[in-house]
Amino acid sequence: MRRSGLPVLAVLSLSLALALVSGCGAMMSSKPTPATAPTASASRPSGPVELGDYEKASEGSIASAFAREISGRYASGAMMATAVKDLAENRFACGALKKGPGDPPDQVCRRQMKAGGCTYTYQVHLFDDPGGKAGLSRVRGLYDKACGEDLLGG
Repeated sequence: MRRSGLPVLAVLSLSLALALVSGCGAMMSSKPTPATAPTASASRPSGPVELGDYEKASEGSIASAFAREISGRYASGAMMATAVKDLAENRFACGALKKGPGDPPDQVCRRQMKAGGCTYTYQVHLFDDPGGKAGLSRVRGLYDKACGEDLLGG
């Protein structure tokens, strides 16, 4: 029986190692996080939106964690007004975008903090169901960090 347990342990160790390596690669990616279907329960979100240790953690780890936080916070079909209210309670400023080409978000909510010469920006994109039904169909959480002068030299 001991011999049969050894290969199982080896397979589990290898699986864990591969998961860690693939997770690290995902965090180091500079590609924007795609909008995903919300996964939370239908109940109203409660508690603060988790922003992570934005002054010390890597940009990739903050971006990945924030994207998961937002995707897990709002249920598919939840009312847009409920999500906007929750974000406003968490000090995000929300506004609708003008409709343009493609499928822009129906609401963009943004929160910025400044510390140590850097600006930390969190954005939440909320997409309404395109079929005319009320409720969220997709969400996206984005994060950006800018230190020093901005791109326009300001």
